[in-house]
Amino acid sequence: MNEADLAAMRQLVKEASREGTGEALRRAGIDVDDPRASQADMLFLRQTRKGAEAMKGRMITVFLTAAMTAVIAAVWAGFKGALK
Repeated sequence: MNEADLAAMRQLVKEASREGTGEALRRAGIDVDDPRASQADMLFLRQTRKGAEAMKGRMITVFLTAAMTAVIAAVWAGFKGALK
């Protein structure tokens, strides 16, 4: 193969890969024609995921605090009952 054939083949591969990638992204629901909107969508998804993870951590903390308060209240009530 000569250089001209290799260059033409490389160009064909580049165009085919761009077209295939664009089609795959479109099928996934990503607008390849407006990259700023796609970036904004991805940023929103990231922020939503991080917010959900933070909320999960807070809920675990609230649950553990309530459980520990209930245990301490039960121990205190038992202690006060034993003193009477």
